[in-house]
Amino acid sequence: MEFIESQQLELKQEVNNKIIEDVIAFANNRGGDIYVGINKAGDIIGLANSEMAMDQISAMIRDNIQPELYSFIDYVPLTLDDKYIIQIKVQEGHRKPYYKKQKGPTESGVYLRDGASNIHASYSQIRALFFSNEEIHFEQDLSPKQDLTFTYLSQAFKVAEIPFDQINLKSLGLLDNQDLYTNLALIVSDQAPYGYKLVAFRGDARSSSVIDQRVVRGSVFQLLEESYRFAQQYNVIRPRYTGLQRIDQPAYPDFSIREGIVNSLVHKDYSNPNGDNFLSIYENQMEIVSYGGLYKGLEISDIQKGYSQLRNPRLAFLFSKLGFMEQFGFGIPRIYNDYKGSSFSPKIEVSPNVFRLFLPNLTVQADTPLTADQEAILKMAQEAGTIRRQQVESLLEVSPATARRLLNELIKIDKLERIGSGRATSYQIKKL
Repeated sequence: MEFIESQQLELKQEVNNKIIEDVIAFANNRGGDIYVGINKAGDIIGLANSEMAMDQISAMIRDNIQPELYSFIDYVPLTLDDKYIIQIKVQEGHRKPYYKKQKGPTESGVYLRDGASNIHASYSQIRALFFSNEEIHFEQDLSPKQDLTFTYLSQAFKVAEIPFDQINLKSLGLLDNQDLYTNLALIVSDQAPYGYKLVAFRGDARSSSVIDQRVVRGSVFQLLEESYRFAQQYNVIRPRYTGLQRIDQPAYPDFSIREGIVNSLVHKDYSNPNGDNFLSIYENQMEIVSYGGLYKGLEISDIQKGYSQLRNPRLAFLFSKLGFMEQFGFGIPRIYNDYKGSSFSPKIEVSPNVFRLFLPNLTVQADTPLTADQEAILKMAQEAGTIRRQQVESLLEVSPATARRLLNELIKIDKLERIGSGRATSYQIKKL
């Protein structure tokens, strides 16, 4: 048998990372075969251990290509001229574009076959691959509203230095072939019916008193901007000390906040306009809730490792194009990495219709039960609004020095704050 590289045949002398690009290119085209153990001249070199090589190739493909291609690839061990080689048979995929997981469906992550070579797909080619899918996503359907405006979207285009014109709206999937707006256009328009409910609590539970709440409704980019601003409003910075060095510690890592909100919007199920997202801020944690559970049978362990499936591929591509997303699938692992080295860890909870991400407050002290004296002081402060040292002395029948120490302890653990100075000094419950 003569081996010559072509549109549907690739030769590899040994296992290497370039196989990933070959598999992607074949899956995005009409399929093809990769022979490992044969050099570019068609000479059979062979592999020392074909089973080990197959395991290595399978792991490379599983860990580096999205969407998954398990059912579209066969590995065939062959013996030619008494030498072991592997034939990788790649079928054309049904969920294009296929791409390098760490790059996402972008020009640097998507490959096509051009003769006997692989090439990076252009922006227009990636768009064509999206539209070639057999699967129809909600974002592709015709919008029930056609009188749409795009204040927030046009501003995002301006910042990204992309012309906000009909050509780009069409190429991004906001307009169909008849120049009618799609649901993707509705999602990013000023008239979008989707909402984000924002609440801040004084306490660690929903039964705690509410100190701030609002509902934002409109363009997904408006939801992103205002929910992020709300989260940062309560991202309190407190000092901590390492030896003599003072370090200002925010309650929540900035990347984790931004990525958590972006993730909640990109992966949301927009087919139900009543399924609002939630952002709840407690004294001990932030909770980000997205309507729509995990997509396509993913497990929590999958997304923790960086695996992802896109419920809204065109919306994700738009977020990436405008600079709101970095590497696809790497957001959740990076959130966990933000908490590496601390005593806290993010948590994910999933139900069929809801995805919850919990971000711990890094400035909260370890849970140490309050003493009876501390609880009595806080109860008095809560009921009276403010208290003075002399009142603590009378309440607990303690000396001025002990009363002062108890008050300072409550200030240190962020339960009380001092008002005024000198004889006018009083204390009140610490605000978020």
